[in-house]
Amino acid sequence: NETDRKLAADFYRPPTGKIDLTPFAEKMKAVDWEKGDRTRGQAAYARYNCATCHSGNKRLGPSLRNIAKRFNREDLFRHINEPNLALSDLYKATQITTADGVYIGMKVYSSEAQTILETGSNETVRFSRHDIISEHTPNQSPMPAGLLVGASREDLADLYAYLKTL
Repeated sequence: NETDRKLAADFYRPPTGKIDLTPFAEKMKAVDWEKGDRTRGQAAYARYNCATCHSGNKRLGPSLRNIAKRFNREDLFRHINEPNLALSDLYKATQITTADGVYIGMKVYSSEAQTILETGSNETVRFSRHDIISEHTPNQSPMPAGLLVGASREDLADLYAYLKTL
């Protein structure tokens, strides 16, 4: 269907810096980082669905443990908004097309008979090899680009306060 074709076309497009982060960078300068609240930040972490891929022992995204110690604040927020800037092979999404549609996720298992794709938190889809029309793994993260572009200054301060506790 048309939605699947658009999804596939977007997935194949090479990563670019197509998001203008200038307004976001200006917003970051205006954030009062000292007013960040980790409890509200934990709620923002849940609201932006970060836990779906980055909490516990998930295959969809890397652990964020000590993330605020490993990256400075500006780099951290830039990579959240542009997840394809430095993408590890471990977290490149796989796209599988079948007669039923297009599926994007992380390959959990693959053999000559079948492939299993993790498409969300605790969601897997099993494909028989004869049902797969095509399978591709371009240089793209399953994390949406521009995730925090619309976030308020307060949300950014709160989220950062929470990320510092991980």
